[in-house]
Amino acid sequence: MNSSPKFFHEKADSEFDPDAECNFQALSGLSPKEIETACKYEYMRESQALRDELENSEADYNREYKLFNESGAIIASRPRRVLPSFAHENLRASERYHLVNELKKAGFPKPWNMLPKEAQKRLRSSISEWDEERKKSNPPVLIEAVSPEPDEELNYDPDRSHDRIYWRLPSEPRLLHGWEQSGRKYFFAFIRIDEGYSQTEACDAFKTWFATQFPHRTHGNPHFGAKLLQLAAMRVRHRFKRAERQRMLAELTGKATYKGDQSLADIQLSRDCKDAMEFFQSLFVGQRPISATRKS
Repeated sequence: MNSSPKFFHEKADSEFDPDAECNFQALSGLSPKEIETACKYEYMRESQALRDELENSEADYNREYKLFNESGAIIASRPRRVLPSFAHENLRASERYHLVNELKKAGFPKPWNMLPKEAQKRLRSSISEWDEERKKSNPPVLIEAVSPEPDEELNYDPDRSHDRIYWRLPSEPRLLHGWEQSGRKYFFAFIRIDEGYSQTEACDAFKTWFATQFPHRTHGNPHFGAKLLQLAAMRVRHRFKRAERQRMLAELTGKATYKGDQSLADIQLSRDCKDAMEFFQSLFVGQRPISATRKS
């Protein structure tokens, strides 16, 4: 378990531990993948639908919702959207099952700060490092060295123009084997590299070509550490009265705005809660986080 500095000696109620739920300072020294995992896990804890589904040990997270007519025939279906969006967009069915299994083993929805290190490590593999193993079997770029040979048949064909030499590959490249079964979308092309240029020049040329051929795609960096602090602010607003919040928020987030004027602190709190809500709804479309409502 993480050993964050303890700010609060008393719990707001019998079930809520502010240090476990809101104190993420110890995470600042972790790797980016560890912070990403902790952030996504804590936002997953805010989904009541996910909590309810995980209580059902028989739930099948890869099946569809189906609507039947009086004859028993399926007339409509749609995929389940219980898991966060990254699971449906990026994970295979087997990987989604593995994620659910690891969540159950960890004792979800137990706070991240209360999880054993081994459980955190397994969740990191399922939540933030799912693409590492996939890249081993399906690397982003695969280049196979092949030396072309003169095509004797075409070069001696009297019906063809002979102002150039015709070439052919000696055999089918190995990278063409089995790509149809991978379920991935590939772009195939020939690559010619002039060995007279430096590595930097060759890489720059490839980057320039790539940028002109494909739309800009990135997983983005939503600043997961900041998202955790915004979630902490939302939870404080949900659990504590206005008179109690400012000191707690100043200690939890370290933001200077929470250490000054009350009205400015209220504006900062509204902004943090808005950002936390938006990030949550990017993971769980159409849902509201458990901590969305404020305590008067």
